Amino acid sequence: MMNKNNKKGGFTLIELIVSIGILMIILGAIGNMFVPVLRNYHTINTDVDYQNTLNNISSSIDEQIRYLNEDEIILSDECIDGYVCIQAADYQDQFYDSSIELELSFSSFYYNYSTSPASGINKVMSIKKAGESVYTLSNSLKMMNYSGNTDTGTYTCLNYKVSEK
Repeated sequence: MMNKNNKKGGFTLIELIVSIGILMIILGAIGNMFVPVLRNYHTINTDVDYQNTLNNISSSIDEQIRYLNEDEIILSDECIDGYVCIQAADYQDQFYDSSIELELSFSSFYYNYSTSPASGINKVMSIKKAGESVYTLSNSLKMMNYSGNTDTGTYTCLNYKVSEK
């Protein structure tokens, strides 16, 4: 004969369902804490990617124009026949997000210091997404053979002739 007080070990079905329910509530609360962290990580990672791409483009442009002579460079708002033209459209495809818009502008600077003349090209690059600026990079490139230009205009294209040296 079996004793009524002699229970076999284990859990009843109701105890298991209640335990799983409590565990799901706890895991849901913990999971909700990580969702904003993951979203933030994705946003920061994407922004850093844009900045790295913009820095690479800037370096590429600097390499192209660093040793040009002043008579080889024309800043304008259009590409000129017979010249190599640098404009934002040339680099747009480096951004894999089609909602990204690259803006690029050039201006010339000229300082006539008697001790240290300096002149070159100012370059401003901006990434815009949905019409709002995401990141802007500007730099002044002092050039070896460029005496500058007193024109203070800002232009969207830099045209240059390839040196025949």
